Amino acid sequence: MDLTVLKNEEKQMNMIMFVFMVIIPIVAVTYVLLFNGGGARDAIALVMTVCSVLVRLLEKPLGKYAKYLYISILPVVGAVTIIAGTPACFGAMVEAYFLVLFLAVPYYDLSVVKVCTAATIITNIAAMIVFPKAYFAMYTLPIWIFIWMVYILAVLVAVFIVIRARQLFSTVEKKETEVESLLQNVRSAFDGLQQSSTRINDALHDFGKSTTGIAASTEEISNSADLQIDQLR
Repeated sequence: MDLTVLKNEEKQMNMIMFVFMVIIPIVAVTYVLLFNGGGARDAIALVMTVCSVLVRLLEKPLGKYAKYLYISILPVVGAVTIIAGTPACFGAMVEAYFLVLFLAVPYYDLSVVKVCTAATIITNIAAMIVFPKAYFAMYTLPIWIFIWMVYILAVLVAVFIVIRARQLFSTVEKKETEVESLLQNVRSAFDGLQQSSTRINDALHDFGKSTTGIAASTEEISNSADLQIDQLR
């Protein structure tokens, strides 16, 4: 279901995602280097910024697929950063996954939430299985299980919000269409009434002229009759 009201919303959210994906990695790398004992290899997180710029440059050719790339950058590159970066330096990466999920909601498109969820869960669980040390340096297995449980709950909430919002948008758009149709009918009826009033006014005007002509003729006949009567006398 394509809703007209959401087309501009998608453009705005793409811009927000672009700005977010450009700024956040720079801030994160700066923080890690200054306060978290990070090293040069942690600059790999800046790949997110590069990817975001590339998607922005190709946004028009990509069309509707741009939003899927924007929403997948952090979950995928985030997993690479956890593996390749200094162990446990990017502890806030989990919070970033939740933030991206919440940013997927204002698209009001279930497919965006699905792509975000798949990119986050599949990529990171696969990376966790292949490179467990990098992930368990951040949190223990029980904590990771708890994190994924909470994430699934957040996904369900996001899905509910999107479905409910789209229903409301659909209702509003339908009502707007009905109101516009009603207004169009009122305009047509008003135009028809105006035209009818004009015709009646013209007819009355013509009738008035005819009445004036008849009165004048009657007066002439009356005057002629009086003249003839006077002559007969």
